[in-house]
Amino acid sequence: MHTLVINIADVPLILRFDDNKLCHSVAPCLQSVLSRSNRTAESSIEVSLKHNAIRPPSEGKVLKLNGYGEYSGWFNPDKQIGSVYINKKRPSVTLANCLRQIYRILIEINGGIVLHAAGIVHANTTLVFAGKSGAGKSTIASLAENAAVLSDDLIAVRKSGTSFYAWGLPGTLQKTVMTCTDNNGDIKHSTRKIAAIFLLQQDSHNRLIRLNNASAASRLFAFSGMSPTINKTTKTLESLGALTHYVPCYNFHFVNRTSAWHYIETKLARFTDRHIAGRH
Repeated sequence: MHTLVINIADVPLILRFDDNKLCHSVAPCLQSVLSRSNRTAESSIEVSLKHNAIRPPSEGKVLKLNGYGEYSGWFNPDKQIGSVYINKKRPSVTLANCLRQIYRILIEINGGIVLHAAGIVHANTTLVFAGKSGAGKSTIASLAENAAVLSDDLIAVRKSGTSFYAWGLPGTLQKTVMTCTDNNGDIKHSTRKIAAIFLLQQDSHNRLIRLNNASAASRLFAFSGMSPTINKTTKTLESLGALTHYVPCYNFHFVNRTSAWHYIETKLARFTDRHIAGRH
């Protein structure tokens, strides 16, 4: 059995491969999330090119992993173990897509949230741009000149103290800028601290409207990447309530041009403590 240990949002996961060639073929694509710490992983997944390589346990809740022909398998959130079969035609892409589904579950188990959002590092903090498909997440990420992109689609959010931090999930666009990395080439933890959240809405001109905590939490709920776990609604709303209590949230009406990012940069220059000065 060949193993790799990955770590996303400070949640390590052991990948056990029954095929050495498969392990070596996917390792380069997982380079950015390979674990460099000595922390013991509590979760593990058996990865195979064979159907039903490992049967699910008879006890506990078992969640079905469905990749619509690309992959299939199961995951037990109580024991935090699982097994997945992946299509050998595109193993790296397929595994990345599978890990997105698995990490949605793991992040929630560990008290975090997954949001349909782009995470962009700017001025040593992270800005989160949330929205439904087609809202402009990838557009904003592409307009962010000289900025590291954690993800243009899905981010994991976790709390530490009174601050919240963001990580990109596998299989999404990521762009690294060397000034944002540590000696290992990883994004510096300090730059992952979320400074503000923007709910995207394309418009004829750029403007920001500050949202109150309750309204922001309610709006963000629609963009949460829900996993099929128990009490998911209550837990997610509680987590979003805490997030919007500590992090300012805005409706961002924007024009699909570079002026949108320049508008945000101008507002960032007026940051005072945690808040963007002004409402428009």
